[in-house]
Amino acid sequence: MRDATAWVHGRSGSLASLAQADVDEWLAGGPRPFLHHFLTWAGRDGSSRRLAAPRPSSGGLNPQALSDDERWRLFADVTSDASIDPHTKFAAGLMLMFGVRAAKIVQLRAEDVAVTDQAVIVRLGTEPLVLPAELAPAAAGAASNRTAPRMFVESIEQEWVYPGARAGHHMAPDTLNSRLRAVGIPPRLARTSALIALAQELPPVVLSRLTGLDISSAIAWSNAIGANNNAYATAVIERVGMPLPTL
Repeated sequence: MRDATAWVHGRSGSLASLAQADVDEWLAGGPRPFLHHFLTWAGRDGSSRRLAAPRPSSGGLNPQALSDDERWRLFADVTSDASIDPHTKFAAGLMLMFGVRAAKIVQLRAEDVAVTDQAVIVRLGTEPLVLPAELAPAAAGAASNRTAPRMFVESIEQEWVYPGARAGHHMAPDTLNSRLRAVGIPPRLARTSALIALAQELPPVVLSRLTGLDISSAIAWSNAIGANNNAYATAVIERVGMPLPTL
């Protein structure tokens, strides 16, 4: 920040008189990793007008990930284990297959899961996602059983698929992650592995629409792994018997 302050005084005299053209000219001389945060601070503080500089890289993808074989083995083990409750099983499938984070899963509402004679459909993003046949029973079970133990009594949550300990609130993401770890699912690795696989085969806009992943994050994942944005993930979808949704 000291370098930025010195540059400001040397260039325009004060933060208040700094223009975007000044910033662009300084950036032309090379990367300034700290500048984005400095300008954000100055703009929020009112010391300068709103100016922009590139956000520094976060370092790319986490190189640690499950292999596809391991991910599919975990998916098969979880979905076939009758001792695992439907809510945990449903969450594990969403994380292993579609990279959905716990914070997104616990926000699922009853209206987001539709059960028909032909399929179970979940809405995570703007487009409906038809679940794999192996995961459909768990999703249907979780959606139909929204009983929550509260103050030594059980109550039915009308809104959330994952009810929390407090009436009207969904489950805490950390609670769900703990349940997943207890059945052998590492949340971070599961999610990373699924997103790596999907981003290599799905265009970012499709990934975002189906999973609810922010479009900027979907683009970042696609760019980071060199995905082909013109490829469609028919191979992945066919492996789990999931029909292609209409977009």
